[in-house]
Amino acid sequence: MAAAGIYFTWRTKFAQVRRFPEACHLIMEKPENDAHVSSFQALMVSTASPCGYRQYHRRFHSNLLWRSGCCVLDVADVHHRCSLSALARIFKQRDDKGNIYGGPASYIEKAVKGCWLSCIFCFFLLGTYAFGFNLLCSYNLQSTFVIYPFCHERWTPLFIGIILAVLTAWCIFGGGNHAAG
Repeated sequence: MAAAGIYFTWRTKFAQVRRFPEACHLIMEKPENDAHVSSFQALMVSTASPCGYRQYHRRFHSNLLWRSGCCVLDVADVHHRCSLSALARIFKQRDDKGNIYGGPASYIEKAVKGCWLSCIFCFFLLGTYAFGFNLLCSYNLQSTFVIYPFCHERWTPLFIGIILAVLTAWCIFGGGNHAAG
């Protein structure tokens, strides 16, 4: 991760330092109305998971200078991810009902003027989310119950898996849709 941070810091000409005042200004923008998310809220949600995950796995780096340096380098990596997000916004499309769609697969398809690379990207993305992240998250969740006396080696993971499957199905099939109207 540090190597990627150094690379993107160099390639972006230290954007995390040059653009810091502009970033502070943009974070303070107010949303158009109460139905929209503010820039600050979007920042907090988008950084909560990766930062929490990284800090959890970097517990052994107790040196403050080392951790501060890693954070500065991570900003360059975040800048790279923000540029990918900007590409998605630039190439977004609207359907007949006015809904917005698009994303990495869409702009990859437009960049290479064909769908072959976009299909490969989608295949690996689906595999990563369907198996990699979900398996890791469900394993981490069920492993937290090991310390409790009611935890059974065989049945607790099964019950947690069923609960997660039901909640996921509820979200996928519209149960979590709050924009109905």
